[in-house]
Amino acid sequence: MKRHYVTKKYERKIRLLVTNKCSKNCKFCHNEGMSKDGVSHMSPDELEKIVPALKIYSNKITLSGGEPLEYRYLPELLLLLTKHGFDVSVNTYLPSLPHEAISIDDIVKRVTSVHLSVPDIHELAEVESKITKLRNSCRTLQIVLNVPITSIEDLKDRIGRLYEMCRKANARMQLIQLFDIKNTRKTTWEQRWKDVIATLGFLELSFLECTNREISYVTQDLVQIDLLDVPCRASGIEFGDGKCLAESDITIDPNLRLSICRWSEKAVVDTKDSNVEDIIRETFRLSCSNCRHGTIRNYTYPDSIESYMALPHYKWPPLLDESVEKCNILLQNSELSYYGKSGYISQLENEFAGYFGAPYAFAASSGTVAVYLACVALGLTSEDEIIVPAYTFPTVVTAIISTGAKIRVCDSESNTGNLSISSFKQHINPKVKAVLVTHLWGDPVELDELLSICKKNNIRIIEDCSHAYGASYKNRLVGTFGDIACFSTQANKTVFSGEGGLLITSSPELYERTVVFASSNKRILDSVYGNEYRRYWESGLGLKLKMHPLGAPIALESLRSLNNTNVRRNMRASIINRALTASQIINAPRHNETDTERVYYTYKPYLRQEWIHKRDELVERLILQGLDVSASSFIPLHKTPLMKHKQILNNDDKFIDADIYCNRIISFPAFVNEPVELVELYAKKLSSTLSDILEKEICTNFTKLTHDRQLRTAEQI
Repeated sequence: MKRHYVTKKYERKIRLLVTNKCSKNCKFCHNEGMSKDGVSHMSPDELEKIVPALKIYSNKITLSGGEPLEYRYLPELLLLLTKHGFDVSVNTYLPSLPHEAISIDDIVKRVTSVHLSVPDIHELAEVESKITKLRNSCRTLQIVLNVPITSIEDLKDRIGRLYEMCRKANARMQLIQLFDIKNTRKTTWEQRWKDVIATLGFLELSFLECTNREISYVTQDLVQIDLLDVPCRASGIEFGDGKCLAESDITIDPNLRLSICRWSEKAVVDTKDSNVEDIIRETFRLSCSNCRHGTIRNYTYPDSIESYMALPHYKWPPLLDESVEKCNILLQNSELSYYGKSGYISQLENEFAGYFGAPYAFAASSGTVAVYLACVALGLTSEDEIIVPAYTFPTVVTAIISTGAKIRVCDSESNTGNLSISSFKQHINPKVKAVLVTHLWGDPVELDELLSICKKNNIRIIEDCSHAYGASYKNRLVGTFGDIACFSTQANKTVFSGEGGLLITSSPELYERTVVFASSNKRILDSVYGNEYRRYWESGLGLKLKMHPLGAPIALESLRSLNNTNVRRNMRASIINRALTASQIINAPRHNETDTERVYYTYKPYLRQEWIHKRDELVERLILQGLDVSASSFIPLHKTPLMKHKQILNNDDKFIDADIYCNRIISFPAFVNEPVELVELYAKKLSSTLSDILEKEICTNFTKLTHDRQLRTAEQI
């Protein structure tokens, strides 16, 4: 079986066991909410006291039990949780409800997904009717079919029909195994799933992602299948000594007792009249000392508890008090629309343009829209071509496609992911009117040669600076070199508004075309002076593509703290850079060279060519040590179905360097406000893991060399 490495950390959730009432009583049910002490129902009023504190640990809540649809206060609880902004999923076998109970239609209005349990794999006709009922209630509802595996033979007989049900209903399938602790103590995850994966072989599974709690595949029909363990998690050899707790969910039972270890009745704490953080610390301590299997022997309680409490290590964006105050002013004054260049939108555009020393800025609804407007402003048509790098965000390409322009893709550099100048030159022809360059992860593209080539061939330049707020090339801010520059202010960006984008230019014509294609009425009268476009003031020439007014004050305050954010990020990145100075395996991301001063949107070191095969192993080992790292999910354009679009002209080309770059990078957080001690811990664990991998590789190579010599000697004899 092919080894699948852990590619990302498990995202913990909060499990609410809302009742122990259930009319099904499945023999394989392992929910802690079941009890012989009479029927219990969780009190929404009591739960409300701790709900705000729970939001710190996870935004995801799963309702289970018992059977949630037999829970007395389900409407009240759903209203409470959605009021606080939780993503709620419900685990249910969808029983026939009494007349007075909440209806399915009422449920799906307030939940993100429904996990439909299959209590008996032999009763698939009933399951199929329930899926149909859910899908008819809401076409957009996420449906997950939870299938406990009680027999491999039963699964083999019925997997085809289960799969067809999921395919027709656009549902996800989650296969769940319940393991006997005695039989799995020394087995790996993959050994435990070997028979199931073999049974699924006819589906042509493609690996999607893996945490140390589940693995996901996608089939040729684009159906997602998850394989999920539900044993005591200390039972596998990859867990133990408390590592199971660090990846565990918070569970709250019907009587509002909190637990982290789901298998120990002695590791629960009453949540009433207590501080939630103190409750979790005490529950963690009890879980360590009450493990019935005796696996937690050398686990250091304080370190592990603090690690659990601190997750996720990296949090962004920070919502500044000034932003909240300004948003409140807008809400209190009912200023939720604007017609001209006014209010916080005007302030944002003026300060943003001033930061870059550009005459003009426009606040758009997204960075993708900013790219679209840039292409429209440049007048690109279906007769024109634009060159984009293979390693760029796919929605950049969809924005260009929306204009009708043709696209040529060039390769990216193998060590930065930025546009390859040599590949760019090979794709120039008389129809190429523009090039889009992305300053990837905050590292500026080498601009001198690019500018020279574009000037010689009359090619316009669009700079995508979404990752590069404040980066510079030869002491000049990126975004000021091209004809027009685009920025995303999505929540992960250094300047953020939640959703939004910005565009800057020094050309009055490009600015006025941007305004007239993105707005109408008073905004055109306020910003457009040439009669060629001003005459369209009543209607505009495009769509309404402006930023929402609530986004402007948020973006404005993050812009004002931009320089401080970059200083803090660069300082923290330098800590990890120093740890990699002597590494024979991995290089730090290109920092500041003679001509460039980079910033960090994310921290992306890359493995040296001869060590690329160790990338997934390294990522897994770092994740299992508790670090927030991953293999990058940002794949090259030519690996997406979008590459086959009729407007992409060279969709059969190979982009070797973009592939190399994609397969060699590791994603670390670009820490900003996190303690320096945490960043030093990351640097220390990364350095020690690299040393361990190097030492083992040397030993392996030495053993192989010795073995080869022995074979040659034997042959000579």
